[in-house]
Amino acid sequence: MKGDLPAGWVETTIGEIVEHNPKNKLDDETLVGFVPMSHMPVSYLSKMEFEERNWLKVKKGYTHFADGDVLLAKITPCFENGKAGIAQNLPNGHGGGSTEYHVLRAPAHSVDPRLLLAFLKTDAFSYFGKINMTGSVGQKRVPKEFLLNYQIPLPPLNEQKRIADKLDTVLAAVGRVKDRLEKAEALLKRFRQSVLNAATTGKLTEEWRTEKSNENAKYLLSKLAVLKKELIEKKTIKKDLAFQSVETIPKGLSSLPIGWEFTNIASVSSKVTDGEHSTPRRTKEGYFLLSARNVTNEGISTRDVDFVPIEEFKRLRKRCDPNKGDILVSCSGSVGRVCVVDRDDAYVMVRSAALIQKLDDYVMSEYLAFALRSPSVQKQMEELSKSTAQSNLFLGEIKSLIFPFPHPKEQQEIVRRVERLFAAADQIEERLGQTRKRVERLESALLAKAFRGELVPQDPYDEPASELLKRIKAERVQQEQQAKPRRRKRTG
Repeated sequence: MKGDLPAGWVETTIGEIVEHNPKNKLDDETLVGFVPMSHMPVSYLSKMEFEERNWLKVKKGYTHFADGDVLLAKITPCFENGKAGIAQNLPNGHGGGSTEYHVLRAPAHSVDPRLLLAFLKTDAFSYFGKINMTGSVGQKRVPKEFLLNYQIPLPPLNEQKRIADKLDTVLAAVGRVKDRLEKAEALLKRFRQSVLNAATTGKLTEEWRTEKSNENAKYLLSKLAVLKKELIEKKTIKKDLAFQSVETIPKGLSSLPIGWEFTNIASVSSKVTDGEHSTPRRTKEGYFLLSARNVTNEGISTRDVDFVPIEEFKRLRKRCDPNKGDILVSCSGSVGRVCVVDRDDAYVMVRSAALIQKLDDYVMSEYLAFALRSPSVQKQMEELSKSTAQSNLFLGEIKSLIFPFPHPKEQQEIVRRVERLFAAADQIEERLGQTRKRVERLESALLAKAFRGELVPQDPYDEPASELLKRIKAERVQQEQQAKPRRRKRTG
């Protein structure tokens, strides 16, 4: 492997070039920087933040470090998330922090800490660090032995500085591209919200309505009120789904176009329920058991889904029977995601998701889903779900949700236009995602090139790294000798 290294480089281990978890000795009243795990950056160029504390408060029970030290989070998931950084500009040059850090102190005249940090950010180190973690689930850590025995290609000191300077420049450019991509993705999110707002306030179909629509939603709702009364008398639907005239409009709902009305979920539904309240018997395969995490605004996700056997499936379908065209709403934890069921007789649910079965002649599934995802209805959900410590949207609150109601003909036109605009946004988002992957691969490729000696040119006049190693080893021997207690000479 040494033969593959550029001229002047040397293969060594991290432990041969650093001091691991060094100790600081300071006066108790000395002001230092305290770095909890939350303050540790993820990206290569991000700066480590700190809080100011007296040394007395951090000298025991915490790791010690100083300016120039490299800190690496060793516990899951912080290690996998890439939490690592260089201590810089600490008060009085010293600090303390989480015991879940590996602190690496390299001699400044031999190792550039930026190069060491870059090496810890490479895909290879991250991969092997992850598979070598030890401990129980949720408490896995990168072992000290793995870290210190891990091999690192060490360039000459001058080349280290050139590589680190180059990485600072090129990764800053990569970071700017990432920032622009994030801003573009945020713009797309706001665009979708603007489309939904325009769709449910009549602005999206204003021109269409002027030219083609002579239908009135008010007359349709009056027919619905009569139908609901008949269905309740026949006990086809429950009394709590009786037609309700909307008297008070929630804040945030604007005035409607002529021909539109406000109504609520109860008035347009034949059934509103949630999933099973007891714990169903799960199996490794069988029928899909949905929870809130499976309800996304893009549709039902079965990537992380549970299963129940046929007997449980039949039992659970008696309470909650989602079929194609029904609406699902996440109503616990992350409240307010909405999707349309894509097929019949395929799913059962637990209570963290709610089911809305609407009256097909009065409201389109896709329109109702868009209305529930609109800013004004999402605001209602947010306010209604704040009554408990964990966000929960209960069935009564779902039934009370008020939304704008146009005639079904206009609903159809709204759905057509929203889907067309969303399809265009999806295409842009897909291209942004592809670009983001290329940028992430570029960052990994730049780090890999840096440690193959391909990022900057070599200088034959640089002092070879083997000389750096000799000095580091000599200094370490000297420090060990100085640390040994001196023997007293015998007298008499």
